[in-house]
Amino acid sequence: MSAILNITGPIFLIVGLGYLSVRVGLFQKSDMRIVGRFVMLVALPALLFNALASRSFSDIVHYDYIAVYVLGSAVPMIGMLWWQRRRGASSARAGMAALGSSCPNSGFIGFPIMLLTMPQIAPVVLALNMVAENFFTLPANMAYSERKPGEHGHWGQALLHGLRPLRTNPLFMAIVAGGAWAALGWHLPVMVERSVTVMAQAAGGAALFAIGGGLVGLSLKGLRRMVAWITFAKLIVHPLATAVFAWWIIPIEDPQLRVAAVLSTAMPMLGVYPILAARVGEEDMASAALLATTIGAFFTLSALLLVLGLGGH
Repeated sequence: MSAILNITGPIFLIVGLGYLSVRVGLFQKSDMRIVGRFVMLVALPALLFNALASRSFSDIVHYDYIAVYVLGSAVPMIGMLWWQRRRGASSARAGMAALGSSCPNSGFIGFPIMLLTMPQIAPVVLALNMVAENFFTLPANMAYSERKPGEHGHWGQALLHGLRPLRTNPLFMAIVAGGAWAALGWHLPVMVERSVTVMAQAAGGAALFAIGGGLVGLSLKGLRRMVAWITFAKLIVHPLATAVFAWWIIPIEDPQLRVAAVLSTAMPMLGVYPILAARVGEEDMASAALLATTIGAFFTLSALLLVLGLGGH
């Protein structure tokens, strides 16, 4: 068990440090947005480009992984949509609950944990996760959330609207550029490669610190039942459904990637969840769910690492 805590402990200690730094006034909560922007716009794109450009193209193309990731995410998403609409929830609430249940924090929490457990494939896993999330989970859930009763043709428009930001998204651009570089068989100059590597090394710690600072001020008040459902779907149903697909329905050929898919989907929801939910007036629910799921992930991830046999790495 101590080996498991050596993996999850540092992750959540840095999250806790970020929380305390804002709580005692060393930083303002708004400062965490700046740290998060640095990670999303500079550090993670540098890491993704370097990781993909330094590999052969065959090493970074894994259609079985993306298929499993998408289908595993569809299970809690569809299940939550059905359950919420059955209870009479609005499209906005149902869609946001589904988003929280099916879109993990691959960059800020997933990647640091992957670095500690499977460092050789961590950047490739991050790139694959980003492709699946940005082309499926995020646009599908946002399209449903922003749907208005009786509005026709909104689904297609909303999906296109959700995909449009990819054209200027640094993470997506880094994936495309890195993949193209690998396909052409080019090699980065040593000076450029080392510069990009140094920049990329800042991603993990800064991301976790920003997550912790962003949790300050969040509350579960009045939303405990709803939050419990989202937390259960995200931390239990999502990785369990992915495991069923990865091992039995569409077996992923690479055993490391099989484990990585399950571990990736066991992360709490993406850090910008409350910001996305604010677009449809559900930021209170999203903020409460983010707090509960991030805390709960310490225990569920520790248990999952033990089950997957990753404690000795």
